[in-house]
Amino acid sequence: LLQDLAQPAAPDNKAPTATASPTAATSQPHPTDRASRHAALDEANAVLRAYHEAKTWQEKLPSIHEAERLRPRIQAYFEKKEGKDIPYQQITVVQETQELNQRLLECIIPATAAQPPRGLWMRRNATGKLLLDWESYVGAGDISWAELTQQRPTQRTLLRCLGELSDYYNYEFADREKYLCWRLTSPDGQHVIFAYTERKGGLAFSSSLYASTTPQKLTVRVSFPEKAQSQECVFLHEIVQPSWLVVTTSLK
Repeated sequence: LLQDLAQPAAPDNKAPTATASPTAATSQPHPTDRASRHAALDEANAVLRAYHEAKTWQEKLPSIHEAERLRPRIQAYFEKKEGKDIPYQQITVVQETQELNQRLLECIIPATAAQPPRGLWMRRNATGKLLLDWESYVGAGDISWAELTQQRPTQRTLLRCLGELSDYYNYEFADREKYLCWRLTSPDGQHVIFAYTERKGGLAFSSSLYASTTPQKLTVRVSFPEKAQSQECVFLHEIVQPSWLVVTTSLK
């Protein structure tokens, strides 16, 4: 699983492994590698700047990976004014990586007095063009959080959220011996729901999720019970990824 880039960026020179030669620990990046990284950094900032400078959602599409697939979702996101505006800030660190045969670029925006370091992802399409991974950047799911609580879908619905363990047991999920509760907060902090999985035979969670003292970025699938008694309690079916980036085997 890919590391959530909300954490501070790793330095360029990683610590040597046990089998590394003594000189490897002090060697500098090859000039070609350094030039390639600077080029990728410039490319990433150009993509992000073009996205933020675009005046309409239609003008943002050329900067977004899989824009045609996401077009209805992007249109709804901006026309319904979901989420908070994300200000443009310059990327200062990038790292090329690959997952399931897809070329990804990890990007770090440095800390400011008002916020910690912030991470985002970009992808290269089949022609090698670098584009913004929009869904993970804004935290978009299948539908908006307002629609989720209004419509109460009983089919599994993908959400990106900030998740943490909770002690809220109510309505269909009042049995704390049967269920484990997670508090899920929308990316803009304006909506909260509680998601439940059975303690026995339910989902398995990593020790880091259990041990975390702060909300973690999660991509999940949830659904409401039939004839739901509330708009805040849902089934938690799956943690798709312990981050907002979701990588599949297909490259579109």
